[in-house]
Amino acid sequence: MRAFWHIPVLVEVCKDLEEVSPDAWVFNYTNPVTANTMAMNRNSRIKSVGLCTCSSIPRNGKYLGRLMGVEPEDLLLPAPAAGLNHCAAILDLRFKDGEDAFPTLRERIENPVQRWGLENYGVLPYCWSHWTEFFPSLCQLEEEYKGRLQGLKMKYGLKVHNMERGRARVEKWESLVETMSRGEKNEVSLKAVPASEGVEVVEIVEGILDNRKAIHVVNVLNRGAIETSS
Repeated sequence: MRAFWHIPVLVEVCKDLEEVSPDAWVFNYTNPVTANTMAMNRNSRIKSVGLCTCSSIPRNGKYLGRLMGVEPEDLLLPAPAAGLNHCAAILDLRFKDGEDAFPTLRERIENPVQRWGLENYGVLPYCWSHWTEFFPSLCQLEEEYKGRLQGLKMKYGLKVHNMERGRARVEKWESLVETMSRGEKNEVSLKAVPASEGVEVVEIVEGILDNRKAIHVVNVLNRGAIETSS
């Protein structure tokens, strides 16, 4: 349903950019990122990629080092990663000297979803809580089912949704749009979203402008980079 809502708007944005700024880039955080990215790329010539809060994890030495009990600088990053948005994984993780880091990871990993990915597929799931959406067998009730209207309280996976919090977030975005539309010069706050969601896109934009040739994990069409069965 979310794809039906968002795809027409995003494609229209790309079409408008073809006329006014054909060399522009579009960075999309809106879910479902996989479907939205596919639609934008198939229906417009504008360069567009999908991003997610989790996208930065394969290059996040602090997070990966903490999982393994090693220093961030001991790891060779960014780690190769692949998959669908919200169901992606680190395919290979190595120390700076080239040694395979997965054996160390298997010894120390405590998260059951990540351990499941390592044991069954030989990969490290990141943004692991979303994997339960693709593998329902991983879902576990945190308490006895009591017929909640807005979902179940799950140990892993989707939580009971707080509508008031969601409504407050919408109001912040609407206020931001109104301020920008009026052309006011007051300081614009982007606190409508968690700070982590805006960090990587800034690094990517800076990398493009400065030609840094940095490596980032983003959502794009698979144009032969990964072999798939026909």
